[in-house]
Amino acid sequence: YLPQSVIDDILDKLDYFESDKIFLDSSVGLEELEKMFAYNRRYISLVIQNEKKLGFLSYLNNLKINNITALLRTDRQIRKYTNAGLAEESGFTSGKIFSRTFKKINGIPHLDFIERLNSEDLTNKEVGKGTITVKGINNYNGSQTVEFTIIPAKAEIEVSDLVHTYDR
Repeated sequence: YLPQSVIDDILDKLDYFESDKIFLDSSVGLEELEKMFAYNRRYISLVIQNEKKLGFLSYLNNLKINNITALLRTDRQIRKYTNAGLAEESGFTSGKIFSRTFKKINGIPHLDFIERLNSEDLTNKEVGKGTITVKGINNYNGSQTVEFTIIPAKAEIEVSDLVHTYDR
Protein backbone atom coordinates (compact mmCIF):
# COMPACT_ATOMS: atom_id res chain seq x y z
CA TYR A 1 0.00 0.00 0.00
CA LEU A 2 1.05 3.54 -0.73
CA PRO A 3 1.16 6.31 1.86
CA GLN A 4 -1.88 8.61 1.60
CA SER A 5 0.40 11.57 0.86
CA VAL A 6 1.73 9.79 -2.26
CA ILE A 7 -1.80 8.87 -3.37
CA ASP A 8 -2.95 12.47 -2.89
CA ASP A 9 0.04 13.83 -4.78
CA ILE A 10 -0.53 11.48 -7.72
CA LEU A 11 -4.24 12.37 -7.74
CA ASP A 12 -3.35 16.07 -7.82
CA LYS A 13 -1.06 15.43 -10.76
CA LEU A 14 -3.77 13.41 -12.51
CA ASP A 15 -6.17 16.34 -12.00
CA TYR A 16 -3.65 18.59 -13.74
CA PHE A 17 -3.17 15.94 -16.46
CA GLU A 18 -6.95 15.97 -17.02
CA SER A 19 -7.64 19.71 -16.74
CA ASP A 20 -4.79 20.68 -19.07
CA LYS A 21 -5.87 17.90 -21.46
CA ILE A 22 -2.37 16.46 -21.66
CA PHE A 23 -4.06 13.14 -22.45
CA LEU A 24 -4.77 14.47 -25.97
CA ASP A 25 -1.11 13.99 -26.86
CA SER A 26 -1.08 10.65 -28.67
CA SER A 27 2.42 9.88 -27.39
CA VAL A 28 1.43 10.04 -23.70
CA GLY A 29 1.70 6.75 -21.87
CA LEU A 30 2.72 5.50 -18.45
CA GLU A 31 6.37 6.11 -19.29
CA GLU A 32 5.71 9.81 -19.94
CA LEU A 33 3.61 10.14 -16.79
CA GLU A 34 6.41 8.52 -14.82
CA LYS A 35 8.73 11.33 -15.96
CA MET A 36 6.13 14.09 -15.51
CA PHE A 37 4.94 12.95 -12.09
CA ALA A 38 8.31 11.81 -10.69
CA TYR A 39 6.74 8.54 -9.49
CA ASN A 40 7.27 5.10 -10.91
CA ARG A 41 4.65 3.77 -13.28
CA ARG A 42 3.59 1.04 -10.86
CA TYR A 43 2.53 3.66 -8.29
CA ILE A 44 0.69 5.71 -10.92
CA SER A 45 -1.03 2.65 -12.30
CA LEU A 46 -2.00 1.49 -8.81
CA VAL A 47 -3.54 4.87 -7.93
CA ILE A 48 -5.51 4.93 -11.19
CA GLN A 49 -6.78 1.40 -10.58
CA ASN A 50 -7.75 2.04 -6.96
CA GLU A 51 -9.05 5.60 -7.23
CA LYS A 52 -10.38 5.83 -10.79
CA LYS A 53 -11.46 2.17 -10.88
CA LEU A 54 -9.93 1.70 -14.33
CA GLY A 55 -6.77 0.31 -15.82
CA PHE A 56 -4.42 2.93 -17.27
CA LEU A 57 -5.39 2.38 -20.93
CA SER A 58 -9.12 2.44 -20.13
CA TYR A 59 -8.62 5.61 -18.07
CA LEU A 60 -6.75 7.28 -20.91
CA ASN A 61 -9.26 6.18 -23.56
CA ASN A 62 -12.20 7.35 -21.44
CA LEU A 63 -10.64 10.79 -21.08
CA LYS A 64 -10.08 11.03 -24.83
CA ILE A 65 -13.54 9.81 -25.83
CA ASN A 66 -15.37 11.87 -23.19
CA ASN A 67 -13.51 14.95 -24.43
CA ILE A 68 -14.33 14.40 -28.11
CA THR A 69 -17.93 13.49 -27.24
CA ALA A 70 -18.36 16.81 -25.43
CA LEU A 71 -16.79 18.66 -28.37
CA LEU A 72 -19.09 16.93 -30.83
CA ARG A 73 -22.10 18.01 -28.76
CA THR A 74 -21.11 21.68 -28.76
CA ASP A 75 -19.07 22.29 -31.91
CA ARG A 76 -20.86 21.76 -35.22
CA GLN A 77 -17.64 22.26 -37.19
CA ILE A 78 -15.88 19.32 -35.57
CA ARG A 79 -18.78 17.10 -36.66
CA LYS A 80 -17.55 17.60 -40.24
CA TYR A 81 -14.09 16.16 -39.52
CA THR A 82 -13.03 12.92 -41.15
CA ASN A 83 -12.48 9.82 -39.08
CA ALA A 84 -8.73 10.50 -39.17
CA GLY A 85 -9.32 14.12 -38.16
CA LEU A 86 -11.46 13.10 -35.18
CA ALA A 87 -8.81 10.54 -34.20
CA GLU A 88 -6.10 13.19 -34.28
CA GLU A 89 -8.26 15.72 -32.42
CA SER A 90 -8.90 13.20 -29.66
CA GLY A 91 -5.33 11.94 -29.31
CA PHE A 92 -5.58 8.57 -31.06
CA THR A 93 -2.94 7.36 -33.48
CA SER A 94 -5.41 5.96 -36.02
CA GLY A 95 -8.98 6.35 -37.16
CA LYS A 96 -9.61 2.64 -36.71
CA ILE A 97 -8.59 2.70 -33.04
CA PHE A 98 -10.63 5.87 -32.49
CA SER A 99 -13.75 4.37 -34.08
CA ARG A 100 -13.51 1.13 -32.12
CA THR A 101 -12.89 2.96 -28.83
CA PHE A 102 -15.67 5.50 -29.40
CA LYS A 103 -18.19 2.72 -29.98
CA LYS A 104 -16.93 0.69 -27.02
CA ILE A 105 -17.26 3.63 -24.61
CA ASN A 106 -20.38 5.33 -25.99
CA GLY A 107 -22.20 2.23 -27.23
CA ILE A 108 -22.76 3.78 -30.65
CA PRO A 109 -20.52 4.38 -33.69
CA HIS A 110 -19.30 7.97 -33.92
CA LEU A 111 -20.99 8.52 -37.30
CA ASP A 112 -24.37 7.50 -35.85
CA PHE A 113 -23.74 9.75 -32.85
CA ILE A 114 -22.97 12.71 -35.13
CA GLU A 115 -26.03 11.94 -37.25
CA ARG A 116 -28.23 12.01 -34.12
CA LEU A 117 -26.71 15.30 -33.00
CA ASN A 118 -27.26 16.85 -36.43
CA SER A 119 -30.87 15.64 -36.60
CA GLU A 120 -31.55 17.07 -33.13
CA ASP A 121 -30.13 20.40 -34.30
CA LEU A 122 -32.42 20.37 -37.34
CA THR A 123 -35.57 19.35 -35.50
CA ASN A 124 -35.21 21.69 -32.55
CA LYS A 125 -34.37 25.07 -34.05
CA GLU A 126 -37.79 26.41 -35.08
CA VAL A 127 -40.16 28.28 -32.80
CA GLY A 128 -42.63 25.87 -31.23
CA LYS A 129 -42.23 22.58 -29.44
CA GLY A 130 -38.99 20.64 -29.32
CA THR A 131 -38.03 17.31 -27.82
CA ILE A 132 -34.84 15.68 -26.76
CA THR A 133 -34.36 12.06 -25.78
CA VAL A 134 -31.47 10.91 -23.65
CA LYS A 135 -30.78 7.18 -23.75
CA GLY A 136 -28.55 5.21 -21.43
CA ILE A 137 -25.52 3.46 -22.90
CA ASN A 138 -23.15 0.80 -21.69
CA ASN A 139 -24.11 0.09 -18.07
CA TYR A 140 -26.86 2.74 -17.98
CA ASN A 141 -30.35 1.64 -18.96
CA GLY A 142 -33.52 3.54 -19.76
CA SER A 143 -34.31 6.75 -21.53
CA GLN A 144 -35.90 10.11 -20.81
CA THR A 145 -37.72 12.31 -23.32
CA VAL A 146 -38.31 15.94 -22.48
CA GLU A 147 -40.52 18.36 -24.40
CA PHE A 148 -39.76 22.05 -24.31
CA THR A 149 -40.90 25.26 -25.96
CA ILE A 150 -38.62 27.13 -28.33
CA ILE A 151 -39.42 30.84 -28.30
CA PRO A 152 -38.14 33.57 -30.59
CA ALA A 153 -35.36 35.71 -29.28
CA LYS A 154 -36.39 39.23 -28.45
CA ALA A 155 -34.26 42.12 -29.52
CA GLU A 156 -34.41 44.88 -26.98
CA ILE A 157 -32.87 48.25 -27.45
CA GLU A 158 -32.44 50.47 -24.46
CA VAL A 159 -31.86 54.14 -24.96
CA SER A 160 -30.89 56.17 -21.95
CA ASP A 161 -29.75 59.74 -21.53
CA LEU A 162 -30.36 60.57 -25.16
CA VAL A 163 -29.85 64.28 -25.81
CA HIS A 164 -31.11 66.00 -28.94
CA THR A 165 -29.49 69.25 -30.01
CA TYR A 166 -31.23 71.55 -32.44
CA ASP A 167 -29.65 74.51 -34.24
CA ARG A 168 -31.74 77.71 -34.63
